[in-house]
Amino acid sequence: MILLAKGENKMRFEKWLDVFLEEKGINKNMIEIEHNEILHFVEIEALTDFIKSLPIEHKRKIKNTFVMIDFKNGDCLDFLNHLAKGMVMTTF
Repeated sequence: MILLAKGENKMRFEKWLDVFLEEKGINKNMIEIEHNEILHFVEIEALTDFIKSLPIEHKRKIKNTFVMIDFKNGDCLDFLNHLAKGMVMTTF
């Protein structure tokens, strides 16, 4: 199931992500990630900027995953931790 159509406007995904995280009440949190024995503090805003910079294929998968987690009443913060870990591993 693809929820982000190929022709969908980039700003539409960005707006969706901002609203989704705000509705979940996790738009002001900070995530702690340990990588190479260094503790990194990742702000949700920095993580969302990173997500918004990804290619459209990754955005589709991220949106689909968030929607599935939300549908099953899961914790979206767990998925954000996973994304933050990937961000830290690729940038540090």
